[in-house]
Amino acid sequence: MQPERRILYRLVLSDQSEADAALAAITSGETDFETLVEERGLSLDDISLGEVAREDLPNSLSEPIFALDDTGLVGPLSTDLGPALFRVAALLN
Repeated sequence: MQPERRILYRLVLSDQSEADAALAAITSGETDFETLVEERGLSLDDISLGEVAREDLPNSLSEPIFALDDTGLVGPLSTDLGPALFRVAALLN
């Protein structure tokens, strides 16, 4: 039996205010996650973390990411690289 996993993308932003603004723009419908990625000269392949199990992440990330009952956006969350938005693209059991 395999542990629950998520297909996960991580978009790191320069600071908390940029991360908050990015989330607000997505939430308001002004933009979407893919557009934000492209505006930074990146592709989804560039930011893909692939299949991730709860144990692969620190608790500060795994709790909110694995709390989702469906696909969606999580964050901004603090990471070693800076604040990031995480897109859960699929739930795998």
